Amino acid sequence: MRMKSMFGFISIVTLALCLSLPQYVTAASDEEKIVQMMENFDKAINTADLELMSSLFWHSPKYSSFGPPKNLAYLTKGWEGIEEMWKTMFKYPAGTYSSSAHNVQVAMLKDDVAVVTSYSVITFRPPVVKEETSELLRGTSVVQKIGGKWLIVHDHASRLPIE
Repeated sequence: MRMKSMFGFISIVTLALCLSLPQYVTAASDEEKIVQMMENFDKAINTADLELMSSLFWHSPKYSSFGPPKNLAYLTKGWEGIEEMWKTMFKYPAGTYSSSAHNVQVAMLKDDVAVVTSYSVITFRPPVVKEETSELLRGTSVVQKIGGKWLIVHDHASRLPIE
C-alpha cells in the first residue's frame, strides 16, 4: 500500500511540475519554427528532395514567386508554376546542387505572417563537367501559418551584383 501511495505522490508532483513549466520552455517559438523551415529549404536542395521542398510551399493559385533563373524572371503564380523548376533541378543526383543560407532574419508581421530575409550561396556541380559554379543570392520570403504549419506564400530571389 505504501508503494502505491508513494508512486501516486511522485506522479502528481511530476505532473504538476510539467504543467507549471512556461510554454516557451517546451515549445519552439514561431521564429524558431520559421528558421527551421528555411533550414529544411536548404536541406531539400542539398538532398534533391522534391517531397520535402513541396511541403514547404503553399499549394494555392495565390502562391507567387520571382526568381533568378531565366525561366522565372517574371512573376510565377501557383505551386505548379515553380514545381517544374524544382523537378528539373532534382533530376540531378543529390549533391549536384548545394545551398546554404546566411544571416536569416525573421520579422513577425502578425501572429500568423512573417517576412524572412537571407543571403544564400547556391553551388552547382554538374556530374559530367566536374566544374563548380556558385551564385550569391539575396532572398525574401513571405511565410504564413496555414493549418498550423508555416508555409512559403511568396518568395523573391535575385542575384547579388558582381563587383
